[in-house]
Amino acid sequence: METILRITKKQKKQTVSDADFDELALDDDILPRRNKNLPTQQKKRVPYFWPGFFLGICLMASLALGSYWVITRFFFPPGPINIFIEMKVIDDEGHPVAGAGIFYGRKRIGVSDSFGEWSRFMKAPLGSTFQLLVRKENGREVMGALKNVAVPLYVHSGQEPRIKTNVHLAKGWSTAEPTEDG
Repeated sequence: METILRITKKQKKQTVSDADFDELALDDDILPRRNKNLPTQQKKRVPYFWPGFFLGICLMASLALGSYWVITRFFFPPGPINIFIEMKVIDDEGHPVAGAGIFYGRKRIGVSDSFGEWSRFMKAPLGSTFQLLVRKENGREVMGALKNVAVPLYVHSGQEPRIKTNVHLAKGWSTAEPTEDG
């Protein structure tokens, strides 16, 4: 078996047998030493550091933003927002009903115009529902209806939700009579 020995002074490769190598090993001048100028044999490393580093940063950023979204949405819900409600009041035959009172709870919040239309801004939290009572009295006849209004769960920033709906008044309708006018 032969060993390749690197000589530092001449920078030449020599082929030496194992027996000769043992004799040369005793002499300090011939033994190879670690020197910065000598080439070293190292494995080439594939540069996996930067893609791994970049993916790690992306993963950490997405986790941070996702947890921020969850915390702000579910633990600190937004307060009430303004919603615009447009309602058209019509009777059984499809004609607009003018002068129908619109009530929220026991408080009158508006009256339909001559085209049977009513609109108003109201404050309500996202994802909530509320009930509006629409009532019209013509002498002895009372027409009315209940309308559930659902506020959307999510609204883009800077937008106000707009809810447009129709209400069909039924004849012979009776319920607890609202007393307060607003």
